Amino acid sequence: MTPRKQSQIAEREAAILEIASDIISREGAHALTMERVLARVDFSKGTLYNHFTCREDLLVAVHAQCFEAHLSYFERGALFRGCPRERFAAAGMGAQIMHELDPRPFQFSLNDTILAVASERWRELFRHYHRETIAVFTGIVRDALARGDLPAGTDPERVTLGVWSLSCGAEDIHESGLLPQRLTAEDFNRLRSQLIETLLDGFGWHPLSSELDYAQARERILREIFPDEARKLGLLR
Repeated sequence: MTPRKQSQIAEREAAILEIASDIISREGAHALTMERVLARVDFSKGTLYNHFTCREDLLVAVHAQCFEAHLSYFERGALFRGCPRERFAAAGMGAQIMHELDPRPFQFSLNDTILAVASERWRELFRHYHRETIAVFTGIVRDALARGDLPAGTDPERVTLGVWSLSCGAEDIHESGLLPQRLTAEDFNRLRSQLIETLLDGFGWHPLSSELDYAQARERILREIFPDEARKLGLLR
């Protein structure tokens, strides 16, 4: 395949995904159909199906595309100049900021049925970016182990999975309106950070929340790593 042909294919797929993303953002994932996408493209039905065989392909591809963008924020946070636990918090703040800027991956979930129907190409891309995301956080945990900040024998994947599960679970509960009182986005993010700090304290990750002012650390992270995004979101003055 010539470079020109490859470029044409990539541009066509990007255009399709932009349309799919727009439908999801405006109306929700339930409104996404191949027919709706086809009505907004300037090529044939056969061409569309050559790229995406079903709506499940589109859902998985949009999710993967979003996580590719989110990954760069996780990586930026991981480069924060601080101890591993501060860097872990910074990577998590990257996730929080990108969520505020682009909530599409959290507007719908990919269940087993969707993944089973989707083509292997798009399933593998989805898995790839999730593996890369987990690797960012797990790598920081390994750095903490190497420094002696965590007890020897701690399973890095278990720490990452624990924080990931808590964060996503809290988000689901908040979005479902099941909390005893409705919290503002700022109050919820503060509560979630406190829950994560408690969990990491439970793993014995030093400095403990009683040994370091993590609220002050978050302020530094916003100013040093995410200043433009933080000002856009009103998190910095």
